[in-house]
Amino acid sequence: MASPRQEIFQENCVKLYPKLPFVFLKSHLFSYRSHFSLLFAYELVALGTEMASSPKIWGTLLALLCILCTLLVHSKDVSWREFMKLHHLSPSREFREYKCDALMRENEALKGKSSHMFIYVSWYKIEHMCISDIWMDRFRNAYVWVQNPLKVLKCHQENSKSNYTESRSFNYIEFHCGMDGYVDSIEDLKMVEPVSN
Repeated sequence: MASPRQEIFQENCVKLYPKLPFVFLKSHLFSYRSHFSLLFAYELVALGTEMASSPKIWGTLLALLCILCTLLVHSKDVSWREFMKLHHLSPSREFREYKCDALMRENEALKGKSSHMFIYVSWYKIEHMCISDIWMDRFRNAYVWVQNPLKVLKCHQENSKSNYTESRSFNYIEFHCGMDGYVDSIEDLKMVEPVSN
């Protein structure tokens, strides 16, 4: 339940941005990633309501809030891009051409990891994974299963000196849609069958 101060803040946000859906404000300004932004925005709104008699203050306040909302919108790309960088295999190459040893050593973020999973699917399909059928809205902080199995390459290393062993299979995958409405992690797999070379 929101505190009285949060309720005042929510009301002021809706007044300032009547065209911006409240769902957007709620999902971005009250997410765990943006507590600092929330406090900053709240203080701006509180300052503006205390000095409501000055149009210059309201203009400055509105400009600062627009900048803040823009920053929050663009921050969504960080987890999305990171997920794609770590897990995506492009269908522009044949699935069998991807090798664990090369993939694990080429990506700086994966160096030293003993196991990892890659998904062979188009960029477009993952980008649209969190879009609901109703009103083209995005799922936020939700889990979504793919409707069709995807090719998965699993890499595993027994010890730091050995090569990676590969496992290729078709899997149903459960993705997590972050607060921004984009895939940010893989939650679960259900293997359908191995992929034959």
